[in-house]
Amino acid sequence: TSRFVVFFFDAKSSDEKLSCFSDIGHSLESMIQVCHHLSQLFRGSLGCNEVPKAGGGTYWADDKIDARDYTLGHDENERMKRVLIADLATKLWKSKLIKSNGSESEFVESVIQESKIKDSPIRDALVMDLLEFGRAIHAEMSAISDAARLGLCTKLSTLYCTTFPCHMCAKHIIASGISKVVYIEPYPKSYAEHLHKEIVVGVDSVGDTKVQFSPFIGVAPLRFRDLYERGRRKDGEGHFSEWAGGKSKPMVHYTVATYIQNETAMAEILRLKIADLTAKKQILVVK
Repeated sequence: TSRFVVFFFDAKSSDEKLSCFSDIGHSLESMIQVCHHLSQLFRGSLGCNEVPKAGGGTYWADDKIDARDYTLGHDENERMKRVLIADLATKLWKSKLIKSNGSESEFVESVIQESKIKDSPIRDALVMDLLEFGRAIHAEMSAISDAARLGLCTKLSTLYCTTFPCHMCAKHIIASGISKVVYIEPYPKSYAEHLHKEIVVGVDSVGDTKVQFSPFIGVAPLRFRDLYERGRRKDGEGHFSEWAGGKSKPMVHYTVATYIQNETAMAEILRLKIADLTAKKQILVVK
Protein backbone atom coordinates (compact mmCIF):
# COMPACT_ATOMS: atom_id res chain seq x y z
CA THR A 1 0.00 0.00 0.00
CA SER A 2 1.34 3.43 -0.90
CA ARG A 3 1.83 5.62 2.14
CA PHE A 4 1.24 9.32 1.53
CA VAL A 5 2.66 11.42 4.34
CA VAL A 6 0.63 14.44 5.39
CA PHE A 7 1.30 16.96 8.12
CA PHE A 8 0.06 20.38 9.14
CA PHE A 9 1.29 23.19 11.36
CA ASP A 10 -0.15 26.11 13.23
CA ALA A 11 -0.65 29.03 10.86
CA LYS A 12 1.66 31.16 13.04
CA SER A 13 4.72 29.08 12.13
CA SER A 14 7.23 31.14 10.16
CA ASP A 15 7.96 30.59 6.47
CA GLU A 16 11.57 29.87 7.39
CA LYS A 17 10.52 26.91 9.50
CA LEU A 18 8.37 25.53 6.71
CA SER A 19 10.98 26.03 3.98
CA CYS A 20 12.40 22.58 4.76
CA PHE A 21 9.32 21.03 3.07
CA SER A 22 11.14 21.32 -0.26
CA ASP A 23 14.22 19.56 1.11
CA ILE A 24 12.59 16.30 2.24
CA GLY A 25 14.45 14.15 -0.28
CA HIS A 26 13.46 11.48 -2.75
CA SER A 27 12.95 8.42 -0.54
CA LEU A 28 9.71 7.56 1.24
CA GLU A 29 11.60 6.57 4.39
CA SER A 30 13.30 9.97 4.60
CA MET A 31 9.94 11.68 4.09
CA ILE A 32 8.43 9.78 7.03
CA GLN A 33 11.45 10.50 9.26
CA VAL A 34 11.52 14.21 8.42
CA CYS A 35 7.77 14.55 8.86
CA HIS A 36 7.94 12.84 12.25
CA HIS A 37 10.76 15.18 13.30
CA LEU A 38 8.85 18.24 12.11
CA SER A 39 5.65 17.12 13.85
CA GLN A 40 7.57 17.00 17.14
CA LEU A 41 9.38 20.28 16.51
CA PHE A 42 6.39 22.35 15.42
CA ARG A 43 3.58 20.58 17.30
CA GLY A 44 1.97 19.29 14.16
CA SER A 45 0.57 15.88 13.27
CA LEU A 46 1.11 13.45 10.44
CA GLY A 47 -0.81 10.69 8.69
CA CYS A 48 -0.67 8.17 5.88
CA ASN A 49 -3.03 5.95 3.91
CA GLU A 50 -3.62 2.91 6.12
CA VAL A 51 -6.26 0.93 7.99
CA PRO A 52 -7.15 2.46 11.40
CA LYS A 53 -6.82 0.40 14.56
CA ALA A 54 -8.61 0.44 17.90
CA GLY A 55 -7.07 2.86 20.36
CA GLY A 56 -6.09 5.32 17.67
CA GLY A 57 -3.63 5.52 14.83
CA THR A 58 -3.19 2.97 12.07
CA TYR A 59 -1.80 -0.55 11.80
CA TRP A 60 1.92 -0.91 11.17
CA ALA A 61 4.20 -3.77 10.14
CA ASP A 62 5.55 -4.40 13.64
CA ASP A 63 2.14 -4.47 15.39
CA LYS A 64 1.24 -7.70 17.19
CA ILE A 65 -2.09 -7.68 15.35
CA ASP A 66 -1.79 -6.60 11.72
CA ALA A 67 -5.14 -6.18 9.97
CA ARG A 68 -3.95 -4.21 6.97
CA ASP A 69 -5.40 -5.06 3.54
CA TYR A 70 -1.92 -6.25 2.61
CA THR A 71 -1.99 -8.99 5.25
CA LEU A 72 -5.64 -9.88 4.59
CA GLY A 73 -4.84 -10.35 0.91
CA HIS A 74 -7.61 -8.29 -0.67
CA ASP A 75 -8.91 -4.76 -1.18
CA GLU A 76 -12.42 -4.46 0.22
CA ASN A 77 -13.11 -1.39 -1.90
CA GLU A 78 -12.49 -3.36 -5.11
CA ARG A 79 -14.79 -6.14 -3.91
CA MET A 80 -17.59 -3.72 -3.05
CA LYS A 81 -17.36 -1.96 -6.42
CA ARG A 82 -17.98 -5.27 -8.16
CA VAL A 83 -20.86 -6.01 -5.76
CA LEU A 84 -22.44 -2.72 -6.90
CA ILE A 85 -21.84 -3.56 -10.55
CA ALA A 86 -23.35 -7.01 -10.10
CA ASP A 87 -26.39 -5.49 -8.35
CA LEU A 88 -26.89 -2.96 -11.15
CA ALA A 89 -26.52 -5.66 -13.83
CA THR A 90 -29.10 -7.80 -11.99
CA LYS A 91 -31.56 -4.90 -11.78
CA LEU A 92 -31.11 -4.10 -15.49
CA TRP A 93 -31.76 -7.74 -16.32
CA LYS A 94 -34.88 -7.97 -14.16
CA SER A 95 -36.25 -4.72 -15.60
CA LYS A 96 -35.78 -6.20 -19.09
CA LEU A 97 -33.76 -3.18 -20.21
CA ILE A 98 -30.96 -5.53 -21.24
CA LYS A 99 -31.36 -8.29 -23.81
CA SER A 100 -29.04 -11.28 -23.71
CA ASN A 101 -29.13 -14.80 -25.09
CA GLY A 102 -27.78 -16.27 -21.86
CA SER A 103 -29.22 -16.56 -18.37
CA GLU A 104 -29.29 -13.84 -15.71
CA SER A 105 -26.30 -15.31 -13.85
CA GLU A 106 -24.31 -15.59 -17.08
CA PHE A 107 -25.04 -11.97 -17.93
CA VAL A 108 -24.07 -10.71 -14.47
CA GLU A 109 -20.85 -12.75 -14.52
CA SER A 110 -19.94 -11.38 -17.97
CA VAL A 111 -20.39 -7.82 -16.68
CA ILE A 112 -18.18 -8.53 -13.66
CA GLN A 113 -15.46 -10.04 -15.84
CA GLU A 114 -15.67 -7.06 -18.20
CA SER A 115 -15.03 -4.74 -15.22
CA LYS A 116 -11.67 -6.48 -14.68
CA ILE A 117 -10.39 -5.81 -18.20
CA LYS A 118 -8.09 -2.80 -18.50
CA ASP A 119 -9.51 0.09 -20.60
CA SER A 120 -12.87 -1.68 -21.07
CA PRO A 121 -15.97 0.60 -21.00
CA ILE A 122 -17.12 -0.83 -17.68
CA ARG A 123 -13.65 -0.64 -16.18
CA ASP A 124 -13.57 3.05 -17.14
CA ALA A 125 -17.04 3.72 -15.68
CA LEU A 126 -17.27 6.31 -12.89
CA VAL A 127 -18.50 3.68 -10.45
CA MET A 128 -15.03 2.11 -10.60
CA ASP A 129 -13.60 5.32 -9.14
CA LEU A 130 -15.55 4.97 -5.89
CA LEU A 131 -13.42 5.41 -2.76
CA GLU A 132 -16.05 5.10 -0.05
CA PHE A 133 -15.62 1.41 0.73
CA GLY A 134 -11.89 1.39 1.34
CA ARG A 135 -10.88 0.28 4.85
CA ALA A 136 -7.83 2.54 4.86
CA ILE A 137 -8.16 6.02 6.29
CA HIS A 138 -6.67 8.61 3.97
CA ALA A 139 -3.62 10.55 5.05
CA GLU A 140 -5.49 13.84 5.49
CA MET A 141 -8.13 12.28 7.74
CA SER A 142 -5.41 10.39 9.58
CA ALA A 143 -3.54 13.63 10.32
CA ILE A 144 -6.73 15.36 11.50
CA SER A 145 -7.57 12.38 13.73
CA ASP A 146 -4.01 12.36 15.00
CA ALA A 147 -4.35 16.02 15.98
CA ALA A 148 -7.65 15.35 17.77
CA ARG A 149 -6.09 12.45 19.69
CA LEU A 150 -3.09 14.56 20.72
CA GLY A 151 -5.12 17.65 21.59
CA LEU A 152 -3.71 19.83 18.80
CA CYS A 153 -5.83 22.64 17.38
CA THR A 154 -6.44 22.48 13.62
CA LYS A 155 -8.27 25.79 13.29
CA LEU A 156 -6.50 28.19 10.90
CA SER A 157 -3.70 25.66 10.34
CA THR A 158 -2.03 24.67 7.06
CA LEU A 159 -2.08 21.09 5.81
CA TYR A 160 0.72 19.84 3.54
CA CYS A 161 0.01 16.71 1.50
CA THR A 162 1.56 14.83 -1.39
CA THR A 163 -1.69 14.58 -3.38
CA PHE A 164 -4.74 16.81 -3.92
CA PRO A 165 -7.31 15.69 -1.29
CA CYS A 166 -10.24 13.52 -2.33
CA HIS A 167 -13.81 14.74 -1.78
CA MET A 168 -14.13 12.65 1.40
CA CYS A 169 -11.05 14.22 2.97
CA ALA A 170 -12.07 17.68 1.75
CA LYS A 171 -15.21 17.83 3.91
CA HIS A 172 -13.17 16.86 6.99
CA ILE A 173 -10.60 19.51 6.13
CA ILE A 174 -13.34 22.15 5.89
CA ALA A 175 -15.07 21.01 9.09
CA SER A 176 -11.81 20.95 11.08
CA GLY A 177 -11.12 24.63 10.41
CA ILE A 178 -7.96 24.16 8.36
CA SER A 179 -7.48 27.34 6.34
CA LYS A 180 -4.99 26.23 3.69
CA VAL A 181 -3.93 23.04 1.91
CA VAL A 182 -0.68 22.72 -0.05
CA TYR A 183 -0.49 19.69 -2.36
CA ILE A 184 2.07 18.32 -4.82
CA GLU A 185 0.29 15.96 -7.22
CA PRO A 186 -3.19 16.33 -8.77
CA TYR A 187 -5.88 13.70 -8.14
CA PRO A 188 -8.38 13.29 -11.02
CA LYS A 189 -10.75 11.14 -8.93
CA SER A 190 -11.41 13.99 -6.50
CA TYR A 191 -14.72 15.85 -6.74
CA ALA A 192 -13.75 18.14 -3.87
CA GLU A 193 -13.88 21.39 -5.81
CA HIS A 194 -17.16 20.42 -7.49
CA LEU A 195 -18.93 19.36 -4.29
CA HIS A 196 -17.61 22.01 -1.93
CA LYS A 197 -17.86 25.64 -2.96
CA GLU A 198 -15.97 26.51 0.21
CA ILE A 199 -12.79 25.43 -1.60
CA VAL A 200 -10.79 27.75 -3.85
CA VAL A 201 -7.95 26.22 -5.87
CA GLY A 202 -5.09 28.60 -6.62
CA VAL A 203 -2.12 30.44 -5.19
CA ASP A 204 -3.84 33.73 -4.31
CA SER A 205 -5.07 34.46 -0.78
CA VAL A 206 -8.81 33.83 -0.37
CA GLY A 207 -9.55 35.34 3.05
CA ASP A 208 -11.42 33.73 5.93
CA THR A 209 -14.56 32.58 4.11
CA LYS A 210 -12.89 29.94 1.90
CA VAL A 211 -10.34 27.15 2.24
CA GLN A 212 -7.38 27.66 -0.07
CA PHE A 213 -5.97 24.65 -1.97
CA SER A 214 -2.62 25.65 -3.46
CA PRO A 215 -0.18 23.64 -5.60
CA PHE A 216 3.28 23.27 -4.07
CA ILE A 217 5.84 25.34 -5.96
CA GLY A 218 9.34 23.93 -5.71
CA VAL A 219 11.18 20.65 -6.23
CA ALA A 220 8.84 17.79 -5.32
CA PRO A 221 10.41 14.70 -3.69
CA LEU A 222 9.85 12.44 -6.70
CA ARG A 223 11.65 14.92 -8.96
CA PHE A 224 14.96 14.67 -7.09
CA ARG A 225 15.84 11.41 -8.80
CA ASP A 226 14.96 12.83 -12.22
CA LEU A 227 17.10 15.89 -11.63
CA TYR A 228 20.13 14.37 -9.94
CA GLU A 229 20.33 10.76 -11.11
CA ARG A 230 23.47 9.96 -13.06
CA GLY A 231 22.90 9.64 -16.79
CA ARG A 232 24.05 6.81 -19.03
CA ARG A 233 27.83 6.56 -19.39
CA LYS A 234 27.80 4.43 -22.56
CA ASP A 235 25.79 4.50 -25.74
CA GLY A 236 23.93 1.56 -27.27
CA GLU A 237 27.12 0.19 -28.85
CA GLY A 238 29.15 0.30 -25.64
CA HIS A 239 31.14 3.45 -26.40
CA PHE A 240 31.77 5.73 -23.46
CA SER A 241 29.96 9.05 -23.61
CA GLU A 242 32.07 12.17 -23.86
CA TRP A 243 32.29 14.20 -20.68
CA ALA A 244 30.29 17.37 -21.20
CA GLY A 245 32.27 19.62 -18.91
CA GLY A 246 31.10 23.22 -18.89
CA LYS A 247 27.89 22.30 -20.72
CA SER A 248 25.67 21.74 -17.70
CA LYS A 249 21.95 21.69 -18.40
CA PRO A 250 18.83 20.42 -16.65
CA MET A 251 18.14 16.69 -17.10
CA VAL A 252 14.38 17.31 -17.13
CA HIS A 253 12.69 19.84 -19.39
CA TYR A 254 9.62 21.38 -17.78
CA THR A 255 8.29 24.72 -18.93
CA VAL A 256 5.18 25.28 -16.77
CA ALA A 257 5.44 26.10 -13.06
CA THR A 258 2.22 24.47 -11.83
CA TYR A 259 -0.33 21.91 -12.91
CA ILE A 260 -3.08 24.52 -12.86
CA GLN A 261 -1.22 26.72 -15.34
CA ASN A 262 -0.42 23.67 -17.47
CA GLU A 263 -4.03 22.50 -17.55
CA THR A 264 -5.28 26.03 -18.27
CA ALA A 265 -2.86 26.35 -21.20
CA MET A 266 -3.82 22.95 -22.63
CA ALA A 267 -7.54 23.74 -22.24
CA GLU A 268 -7.05 26.95 -24.21
CA ILE A 269 -5.19 25.09 -26.97
CA LEU A 270 -8.03 22.55 -27.14
CA ARG A 271 -10.65 25.31 -27.24
CA LEU A 272 -8.91 27.05 -30.13
CA LYS A 273 -8.51 23.75 -32.00
CA ILE A 274 -12.20 22.92 -31.62
CA ALA A 275 -13.16 26.43 -32.75
CA ASP A 276 -10.94 26.07 -35.84
CA LEU A 277 -12.34 22.66 -36.78
CA THR A 278 -15.89 23.90 -36.19
CA ALA A 279 -15.31 26.92 -38.42
CA LYS A 280 -14.03 24.57 -41.15
CA LYS A 281 -17.12 22.41 -40.63
CA GLN A 282 -14.90 19.40 -40.00
CA ILE A 283 -16.64 18.67 -36.70
CA LEU A 284 -20.08 19.42 -35.26
CA VAL A 285 -20.28 20.64 -31.67
CA VAL A 286 -23.50 19.55 -29.98
CA LYS A 287 -24.44 21.57 -26.90
